[in-house]
Amino acid sequence: RRLVAALSALAACAAGALAVGGSGAQATGRADWVATWAMGPAGAGAGSSALGFTDQSVRMPVRVSVGGEAIRFRLNATFSTQNVTLGHATVAEPETDTPELTDVEATSVRELTFNGGDASVLIPKGGQVLSDPLWMNVPARADLVITPYFPVATGPATWHLTARTQTFVGA
Repeated sequence: RRLVAALSALAACAAGALAVGGSGAQATGRADWVATWAMGPAGAGAGSSALGFTDQSVRMPVRVSVGGEAIRFRLNATFSTQNVTLGHATVAEPETDTPELTDVEATSVRELTFNGGDASVLIPKGGQVLSDPLWMNVPARADLVITPYFPVATGPATWHLTARTQTFVGA
């Protein structure tokens, strides 16, 4: 199966969905993707979501439901007041030997790409983008850490109002 993940949190663009897929789709060229994580985007609230992000990364832990052999991320700027530039984004496994949710297993860090291999992408105001497939084994109920980087001012952020995990903002 292939997974599509939608992410949301205090990110200028909310990752709204995550999907997974499998080798059958790669062999046949079919787009058989299964949603494994999603969130409901909301307009900016207080704090970081209202201020947006400039030259900052946002680290978002997520737990998928079903697993697969490939993963894609749908990122949205549904409630953004301007286009959002995503400088690059990574996905990684959390470091389980430390208590900090911000720690990732360094050997597991993978770069996301868009539009056939670009590290950066412009997410149109009110729009969304879908990452290229990332072929990696994602077990069912796995924890992942997604880290988008925003090189220029994003304006107020699309985010998830009732997120149940803590998001971390770094310079």
